[in-house]
Amino acid sequence: LLAATRLGDPRSVGIALMERAAVSGGLGRGDLARTSAEEALAIFEELREPWWAARAMRTVGVCLRDAGNLDEGQRHLLAAIAGFASVGDRWWRARTQRNLAELRLAQ
Repeated sequence: LLAATRLGDPRSVGIALMERAAVSGGLGRGDLARTSAEEALAIFEELREPWWAARAMRTVGVCLRDAGNLDEGQRHLLAAIAGFASVGDRWWRARTQRNLAELRLAQ
C-alpha cells in the first residue's frame, strides 16, 4: 500500500487496499478487511471503474455478512452482482451469487 501511495496512482492504491482486505480477512481481521474494501470502493467509484468497484462491493458485503450484518451485506452483494453483470463478468457474478446464497442460508 505504501508503494502504491508513493506512486500517486489512485487505481494502484485501490488495488493495494483490496489486497490488504484479502490478507486481513484471511487473518481474521474482518474490521480491517472491511475498512480497506470500503476505502477501495470509494476510490473505484470516483475513478468510474465498475469492475473494480464491484469487486470492492463484494468484499464489503462478505465482511458485513461475516460480522452478522446480513441486511447490509445483502445490499452490497446485490449491488456487486449487478456491477459484474453490467460488465459481462459471469465468473465473478456467479461467485458473488454464491456468497449471497450463503448469506441467505445464514438468515
